[in-house]
Amino acid sequence: MKFINNFLLKMNLFIGFIFASILLLNQINIIPFDFLKSFIIAGVITYLNFVAGYLFLKFSHNKSDNIFLIMIMGGMLLRLFMILLLVFISLKFLD
Repeated sequence: MKFINNFLLKMNLFIGFIFASILLLNQINIIPFDFLKSFIIAGVITYLNFVAGYLFLKFSHNKSDNIFLIMIMGGMLLRLFMILLLVFISLKFLD
């Protein structure tokens, strides 16, 4: 379990570094604000998908094979619909 928490911490630090780099590039006028807004929305959608997948995997750990497959496949289906909904909402904001 300690390895998973360490992995999650490293992933969060890496994502934070990428966001800080993009914000710095925006502040020194290398990238435009439209790109920054698109990047932030895409990053939030991807991060929500990652966290949801992590939670489904964590809840299905040490369960029976049947429960594990239901949680993983059902979670994948729910995350797919969540991403679809978030993409449609973000298209509304980016337009």
